[in-house]
Amino acid sequence: MRAKSTEKFANANINERSKMTINERMFTLIKDNNYKKADLARMLNINTSVIATWEKRGTNPPAEYLIRICNFLDISIYELLGVEDKNNIQAAYDKADPAIQEAVRKLLDVEMEKTTIKELEEERELIS
Repeated sequence: MRAKSTEKFANANINERSKMTINERMFTLIKDNNYKKADLARMLNINTSVIATWEKRGTNPPAEYLIRICNFLDISIYELLGVEDKNNIQAAYDKADPAIQEAVRKLLDVEMEKTTIKELEEERELIS
């Protein structure tokens, strides 16, 4: 799934991607990859009407859902936020509203935890 999602964004015009909102990126990926909005709603534990409302009104989902949306779409938070150059990551983070910043920090904490667990497992294998 990830290769397909990432490939779509990699092939898109950089200017197009940077002009898209989170909402537009999310629904473009859902459509392009034939994902079901009902599956996303189930994963987020919300009613499908909430997703339909985001799409209809063009509103961005609350920050508390961003990490799970990224997992569903199999993309990074940077792709969802439209950060196309890693040198711009800090600038984008600094410009983001506090709720988005919090979601990014949570995602990074999860990634750090995964890395730590993986390192511990590798150490156990070496000891064994």
